Amino acid sequence: MTASERLLTNINNSIFFKEFTYSENQIFQEGGDTKELADNIVWLDDLLLVYQVKGREAQHVTDTQSEEKWFDRTIAGKAKKQIKDTINFFQTWQKLPVTNERGQTADIAKAAGQKLIKLVIFEPGSKLLEDKKNIKFLESSTAGLIHLFHIQDYEMVCRYLVTPSELAEYLQFREEIYLRHKDHAIIGKEEYLLEHFFTTQDTTAINQDFLNNLGKIDTDSGHFEVGSILNNFFNKVILYENGRETDYHFILKEIAKLNRNELVAFNSRYRETIQNVQADKFALPLRFAIPRIGCGFVFVTMQQRNKGHWYNALLNFVDTYRYKHRLDKCIGVVMAKDGQWFDINWAFTAGKWEFNEELEQALSNEGEFYGDSELRLLPRYKLKN
Repeated sequence: MTASERLLTNINNSIFFKEFTYSENQIFQEGGDTKELADNIVWLDDLLLVYQVKGREAQHVTDTQSEEKWFDRTIAGKAKKQIKDTINFFQTWQKLPVTNERGQTADIAKAAGQKLIKLVIFEPGSKLLEDKKNIKFLESSTAGLIHLFHIQDYEMVCRYLVTPSELAEYLQFREEIYLRHKDHAIIGKEEYLLEHFFTTQDTTAINQDFLNNLGKIDTDSGHFEVGSILNNFFNKVILYENGRETDYHFILKEIAKLNRNELVAFNSRYRETIQNVQADKFALPLRFAIPRIGCGFVFVTMQQRNKGHWYNALLNFVDTYRYKHRLDKCIGVVMAKDGQWFDINWAFTAGKWEFNEELEQALSNEGEFYGDSELRLLPRYKLKN
């Protein structure tokens, strides 16, 4: 793995989680030969990104002319062809086993038919001219639009767009604004594209007033950062049901789909539940639902005298909430204090909604405690004055 490939993998690990980032993508053919599916792949349900990474070694940098040739040969030529090869793999191969950054293997051929977001990330030499550095797309009659990112620009974008759903939205926006305004010089500035995206996702017109908005974006990730909660998830998870090491992916996938406002809701309820447990305080479960992904979240406080009943309590609360909002999925978290430590248990349920008389009664009983649900539509990105 080259230095550029490792840097990209580290960036993707930080935003997509190691579970959904694949950098070991050698496909074995009959006869023992191998081919590379892609330098890096991100696969998260219906989000599928494939990457080619190209870096220029410093000792080969001599002058502008040699850098121009390297770009045309390696980026506009070889990388584009490799992206086409990747598309062909998905169209023709029945099995494509790949290994994620946790060492877990998945058959990514199951993603065939999904929209493929194609990216080439490049790290050029110092003498490459700005007009080449600022090219944002490669166009192909067979592969369509291929995102082109200077690796520093991609790192910047991922620093501001803190979730996979936000990055996916940005890439869609990036395509749309490019197709409308590809001849406008400002399209070559990644900072402007990001500033426009944060201000409005209406691509009708270029607006110079959006310049310098990047410095106004509220980047206080303390409200929506969940890395500290999930970083050790894999190391500490104990599976009670099927026992497969990837079962917990169902939970991680739904959290990874949240945008920053939804992560604020998740984070605040998670931490409030911890505070309740620390005080051994009675509290109703904290809940919220995201219709966009069809998933609910339930956070349950168990007092010490009742902690032996955590399993039934968790499933009952999760089933009731999923039924109430007719959700496809629901995640539950129950916390209880055990001496100076905390026990934190998770549940994931999924299925089609069906009428259930017992759950109807449970909803009737909870009405006096919770009242009616509240719909909130919050602004996604906040600009400082």
